[in-house]
Amino acid sequence: MHALCSPSAMPTVLFSLTAELDWGWRIEQWLDPQQLWKRSLQGFAVEQLWQNSTSSHDWQVSFRQAIQSQGIWQHTGKLRADSIESNWYLLAYPCQLENSSHCYLGVLQTTVGGREVEGSNPCSEGKLSPLLRHRLRQQELALEHSSDLMIRCNNRGFITWANQALLERQNKSLDSIVGIDFTQLRTQPTERHTLLQMLRTGQALNAMVEYQTEEKEFYLVQEKLLPILSDDGELETIVIVQQDLTFQAAAEIRTQQQLQTDALTGLPNRKGMYQSIRHNLGRVETHKQPFALLRINLDRFQRVNDAAGYHFGDYLLRSLALNLRRVLGYGTELACLGGDEFAAVIAPCYQEEEAIAIADEVRSAIAISGSLAAAAGISLTASIGIVLVDTNLTEEMVLDRANQAMFAAKRRGGDCTVIYRLPLHDSIRQEAALQFALRQAIAEQELKLAYQPIISLRTGQIISLEALLRWNHPHFGYISPALFIPLAEDSGQIESLGEWAVHEACHQLAEWAKQPDLAHLRVAVNCSFVDLKTERWAATVKTALQSSQLPPSQLIVEYTESAIAKDPAAAIALSSYLQDLGVDVALDDFGSGYSSMAYLIQFQAQGLKIDRSLITPIVEDERSQAVVRTIIDLAKRLGLRTTAEGVEEREQLELLHSWGCDFAQGFYFSRPLLADDLPDFIRNYEGLSL
Repeated sequence: MHALCSPSAMPTVLFSLTAELDWGWRIEQWLDPQQLWKRSLQGFAVEQLWQNSTSSHDWQVSFRQAIQSQGIWQHTGKLRADSIESNWYLLAYPCQLENSSHCYLGVLQTTVGGREVEGSNPCSEGKLSPLLRHRLRQQELALEHSSDLMIRCNNRGFITWANQALLERQNKSLDSIVGIDFTQLRTQPTERHTLLQMLRTGQALNAMVEYQTEEKEFYLVQEKLLPILSDDGELETIVIVQQDLTFQAAAEIRTQQQLQTDALTGLPNRKGMYQSIRHNLGRVETHKQPFALLRINLDRFQRVNDAAGYHFGDYLLRSLALNLRRVLGYGTELACLGGDEFAAVIAPCYQEEEAIAIADEVRSAIAISGSLAAAAGISLTASIGIVLVDTNLTEEMVLDRANQAMFAAKRRGGDCTVIYRLPLHDSIRQEAALQFALRQAIAEQELKLAYQPIISLRTGQIISLEALLRWNHPHFGYISPALFIPLAEDSGQIESLGEWAVHEACHQLAEWAKQPDLAHLRVAVNCSFVDLKTERWAATVKTALQSSQLPPSQLIVEYTESAIAKDPAAAIALSSYLQDLGVDVALDDFGSGYSSMAYLIQFQAQGLKIDRSLITPIVEDERSQAVVRTIIDLAKRLGLRTTAEGVEEREQLELLHSWGCDFAQGFYFSRPLLADDLPDFIRNYEGLSL
């Protein structure tokens, strides 16, 4: 093989090494036609080359350095004692195979009494045995057809050979490339003498370099320059191995684009908006060029999904994205931050009036898309927050200020625009403080569970409890779940809350079960829409039951109708898993949405809770009476137990009992009670008579 021949280097043993999974590097081929070794090492681990050698450590170090850098492996020293001559010089080239794995093709050369073995110079093809010539040809073909781009240069950096992959990438013939200074193929030609000076020291060079073809097509390679030195330390040959990164770089660019793009609308996502803000912050600092950020949140968009379904909601968002792009023009940087929230960067923007005018254009786009929503009986409006940036802030600060302005617009009833000014409303800052406090409350276990009794309308006895989160902050005081649950969902803390609640409820009920008068109780815990999407929460339920030793039949998991609506498939899958465990599932807040009847068919449950909004007016409102009676009758036909929420009056209770409702809960019986107070309440409860 010409690559291994030189006047001072005579191959006597040819070998190849391949890496095997979990077995390290092994000698795949061993060719010793002159029988300089007492036995073949084919199939042996590479360590067998230096076994029993006093220089084994040096061999291992040199080999590890070579494979880690995928560089040439060369070493001089003593090998195995069972070879005829123990002083050897080893030279091996790295080579990439067609399956993208790597091997080493190499030679061992030796001297006998300081002289080369006579009659064995492989550069004289006529003196080679047919077997050795065949093996050399195989190795030459392996290099020729390697997927890596390979070049061989003389000691002055002029090309003497290139493999097929390099010739195809350059679109040149071998004749046209031989004799060229290899650095002239680069996009930015490098000083050849500088590279040669480093290579003459024996130092391998590794860099990412851009090359160009005759047609000025550019491509990027990871390049290794591997110097081959003679016995007296002179630079003989330069081997160049290149890995073409063009397609990899293009794939990475596409991946980055996908990571920065909202899948539904095709607009840049939050990550893309961060990049845009970062770019414009740089212009604020260097060019004193202010910009404005608009944060746009659709008002009560959930009603669209409830009324017309999520497919229509997605269609509406895509339509709105197109209308916003058309109205704002392609000079404005527009992004979808997720769901029904958008943002736009106006650059440059010197006056608040300019930003307000853009906000009016946004409202025009929403009005166009709103005509679609009107068909579903929904009015589509937006709350818009604006921040004008003329100082060097962080991306987070810019988005946060726009967010505060947007929330202020929400608090004014929506369908308006608010500009951020320091300081903004105390309620916004309080909300930010509450989010931080909630994170601490979860970590420090400040939250508690309260339990509201559920009464059987047949027996009049307390048969189960609903576990409800309660938070009494040392500074803010009692904080309503209606405030902190949405905060937990927005900040990503709801999953931790749900996990804690199911563990706490199961362990508390298991403790009560040790008391005979409380052993019959069951407990219901709520599952948020975030929990539906995580396998972790399903595993949490199983772990909570196992660690508390609570029978699964004593646990009920309640799903709100709105949670199911966000991902019916996930709800059905989780419900099936829980029921396989022996846990009952129920529909909570039934009747509060627009798709209730459909979920009764899709979602296999054991019970449903009629939403308090339907129970409250039933004494005086005949339409509410008709709806509640229909729900109870339908549930009975489907074999579902019914529970009425929010019962506060005796008249409500009597109507529900006459219609055949199974259970009831509400302030008429008891407020939610902390764990310490509940046992005494149950023991003193005299029962319900109807």
